[in-house]
Order: sequence, then structure tokens, then C-alpha cells
Amino acid sequence: MSITYIQLIGIIASIFAIISFQCNTKSVMLYLALTSKLLFGIHFLMMDALTAALMNFVICFRCYIFIQNRNIYWLFFFVVSFLILGIVSYQQWYSFFAILGTLIGTIAIWIGNLKKLRIMVLIAISSWFVHNFLINSYGGMLADILISLSIIIGILRFDIVKRMNKNTQNKMI
Repeated sequence: MSITYIQLIGIIASIFAIISFQCNTKSVMLYLALTSKLLFGIHFLMMDALTAALMNFVICFRCYIFIQNRNIYWLFFFVVSFLILGIVSYQQWYSFFAILGTLIGTIAIWIGNLKKLRIMVLIAISSWFVHNFLINSYGGMLADILISLSIIIGILRFDIVKRMNKNTQNKMI
């Protein structure tokens, strides 16, 4: 299969991921993220990045579960699952970055607060960016950069500007 086609799948996955972080509803955000992660799983599998592919496929399941359930046991289940999958599928030292990014992202998604989620996902994306750079995943790097920008915009729109407007309204009363 051509590398262009493989990279295109990563770019399409990036589009879903970027849109997801502009949602202000967690369930919609997670459904879009699920689609993105499914496509990224296929992208990484085609690039022979087994650890990253497995992480993304299980992230699909994680998104679905976290839409339905916020039980702490699910968080524990996914953290342990990602650690085991990471150890079993470990290919090179760069696999560590996919595992770390996934663990941080899992904790971020489980947290109910969207503001904290956005900040933690920025940290997780940094780890994924290193991984994607090292394996030449252009779609992955594009997603990481654009998602970071999207999250920053989301922080500005939903966390900073909203808070500023609320403070302004309170002062007027």
C-alpha cells in the first residue's frame, strides 16, 4: 500500500480529532475522538507501529465506555490494559512515548472537568508528537500540532473568555 494513502488516513483521523476538541459536550467529543482513534489505529497498523495501533484501538473502546460510565474501576482497567499492551507490543524505545501519552490521555478523559481535560491532553499530545516524529507519521504530527492549537482555542473560548464574561457580568450586577 502506498505511503501517501497511509498518510492520508492519518490526516483524515486528524480532522476528526481537531473537530472533537471544539465540542463543548463530552459525549460528542468522545464520539468524534472514537472515530479519530479508529482511523489512527488503522494508520499506525499500516505503518507497522504496533504499540501505537493497539493503543488507538483500545482507546476506541475506552471512549465508548467513558461516554457510558465514569466508574473508577474502568479507569483502573484501562490504565492496566494500556500498560500490559505497551509491554507486550513494545517495539523500540519510541513505543514508550505512545504508552505515556495514552496513559495521560486516559486519566484526562476520565476526569469530568473539561478544562482539566484540555490541559492534560496537551501534555499527552506532546508525548505522542515525539512518537509520531520518530516514526515519520505525518498525519500524526499534523494532528498533534493542530489538536494542540484546537485545544488552546478551546481553552480560550470555553475557559478564559467565558470566565472573563462571567466576571464582567458579575461586576455589572
